[in-house]
Amino acid sequence: LLEQLGVRWYYPDSETGTVIPKLRTVSVKAQDHSAAPVFPIRYMNWGMRRMDPEGFLWFKRQKLGMSELIWFGHGVNYVTRNMQEVHPEFLARIDGKIPISSRKGTPPPRFAPPLRDAMIEFADKFFTWCPESRTCAIGQSDGLVKIDDRDVAAGWDREERGRSGRFSDYIWKFVNEVAQGVAKKHPDKTVLGLAYSQARLVPLEIDKLSPNLGVIYCQHRNKDMIDPAEREALIRDREAWLAKMESPDFYIWEYYLGHRPHHQLPGVPIIFTKIMQDDARMLRGKSRGEYIECSYGSPMRYAALNHYPYMVQARLYWNPDLDLDAFLNEYCQKYYGPAAEEMKTFLTFAEEVWMRPGPRTIGQEDSFLKGDDVDRFFAILAQARTKTGKPGNEIYDRRVAAVETECMEMRAFHDEKTSYAKGVAAAEKGDGTAAATLLEQAARNTTDPGA
Repeated sequence: LLEQLGVRWYYPDSETGTVIPKLRTVSVKAQDHSAAPVFPIRYMNWGMRRMDPEGFLWFKRQKLGMSELIWFGHGVNYVTRNMQEVHPEFLARIDGKIPISSRKGTPPPRFAPPLRDAMIEFADKFFTWCPESRTCAIGQSDGLVKIDDRDVAAGWDREERGRSGRFSDYIWKFVNEVAQGVAKKHPDKTVLGLAYSQARLVPLEIDKLSPNLGVIYCQHRNKDMIDPAEREALIRDREAWLAKMESPDFYIWEYYLGHRPHHQLPGVPIIFTKIMQDDARMLRGKSRGEYIECSYGSPMRYAALNHYPYMVQARLYWNPDLDLDAFLNEYCQKYYGPAAEEMKTFLTFAEEVWMRPGPRTIGQEDSFLKGDDVDRFFAILAQARTKTGKPGNEIYDRRVAAVETECMEMRAFHDEKTSYAKGVAAAEKGDGTAAATLLEQAARNTTDPGA
């Protein structure tokens, strides 16, 4: 109702980000209105597990949420964690011993009958204690790069399938058997496996997955769908999973980590709304929804840069045919006021830059981001601030200034990485003096205090 009257929540801060029109009268038409999302599962995680009431309210006002509570995750960890002494048979032996792992306290599992039976029991307890839950996660451990020596000897390490498929048959045989075991006691429940990391490709030795086995497919939309060949490969992979499934529970685990701490792209505008829309249209009728790992931090990290693409994604869950141009125009007019045209230019240019081919890194000659791009970003923002810097435009100036402040890291990081790359090149050519000068410049520019 408030949206019909022109209220907008553009930014996860009620003072800065809420647009409330000034109306002499409020008129509401008689209506009978109902709506439902195309994708019932719509969860974005940017670290709200810490207290972030503003972020939580913003999240809800973007119509994000779930029609049911679904646990997306590495369920195997909850059975294998700290089991070195109690149940060593659950764990892999690599080079003759159980590795000591600091990653979430979980050594690599061995996907064999002892752990399979334990996971079936785990799912039984989960559904017994949480009867309202329809699904249980049986995803493999994070960071799994090696498997048990005995299973390697048995031929389960299929290196010929590449990094994304070498463990697919090994892990999915296990997950499928867990699902079959769970179905005996809980025929109305669903087990969720992870098409992830080295088990992202479909298993070749399973014709059809158990009817109660759902799939969570892990992808990088903001990277994997820029290059046409990579895009086609991703689409083929997803279709191959759907062909093997009897369950309707197909989900996307999407990574939007361009602005996570210590990532290689601090302060870079990451805009890919057309890819978002293309993918929403392709997944309509095939996927029940998504879990997105956004930029971590509480409150939202790089909120000035990130809130716009997050809003677009949230609306595409309800309407994959959203008019992107109309939404961009309204957003810029309402949120940036006198600087609407400049900020529309900024966001449009940001999407053009991000969509270029080249590695998503900074400093390399073939990088998607060039020095001239950085200069243009700041020139556009400077022009915007000439419009918002006049009396009466203080709120608009704060909004543009927030974007400018977050982009400062892009300039410093670009200079650092460019100096470093040139320094390495000079060293390789034997020019020690130039190398030392450039590397010293890189050290001065670094944005990471620990560097």
